[in-house]
Amino acid sequence: DFLRPLVHHAPVDALLTSKEMRLLARAGQGKATKLRSEDWVVPPDVSAKATKKEVQQVQELVRDLQDRWVLKKKLLPYLAKWHEMREEERGDLLGVLEKFHLVVKYGESEESWLCACRLVAAEGSDATTPDWSRYENHATVRYTFDFLPRPLFPRFLAMQILNPDFKTERLPDVASNMLSMRLKKLHQKDGTRSFLVELEREDEKDNGVLRVASTNLVDLRMLCCALEGLIGKGFVALAYSTQVEFRSERPGEEGRFKWEIDQKESLA
Repeated sequence: DFLRPLVHHAPVDALLTSKEMRLLARAGQGKATKLRSEDWVVPPDVSAKATKKEVQQVQELVRDLQDRWVLKKKLLPYLAKWHEMREEERGDLLGVLEKFHLVVKYGESEESWLCACRLVAAEGSDATTPDWSRYENHATVRYTFDFLPRPLFPRFLAMQILNPDFKTERLPDVASNMLSMRLKKLHQKDGTRSFLVELEREDEKDNGVLRVASTNLVDLRMLCCALEGLIGKGFVALAYSTQVEFRSERPGEEGRFKWEIDQKESLA
């Protein structure tokens, strides 16, 4: 029940429809019911107690949740089920959701979370074409799945945003099909640290490909270890093939080379 308002497919529409139903019921032209899915976001009794200014603020916060997948602390007292809890109980529940990578702290504020759980439903809705030019001279790892569970990519994405080794220079670029992060240098003499993860999936197909690249080999290995560890722990028996693509450093050799890795060997 606590996840319903966070993962609702269209929370803004639900909020507006619920408001219209209440107005019609007051005018005697309709009947509101407690079981309508529109009330799973902000219940009617909560909206009825809110001031006009609060209602406007809630609409803006719900739009952030829908369009940017960002949950802000100010919205929690209005959400279905969440409004029944004390503030410390909400904090405890958010901690549980963070543990399972359903939400993740996002941005400099301690009062905003990225709802990774919404990415499962949003997959492909805002797909973007990542810029791979920065990684042309760096190794790329490609994981190919005959069956790729929808929750795997959002959970992996959340894990990397939470990773304490990945301190960012700016907010990560997130879309339903990719994650790009520019990281702070560990030492002044280090080169640029950044990585890109992209999900490639054919329409309406269950198979898929995850491409991982980084300007730093240590970071690339950490990403591969994290992904393979997640598969081994949370998606047991999931089969995939691994391919490493890299540029030759030998004099006189040009182009990129591909190395197929047996799943038993692993990069982890």
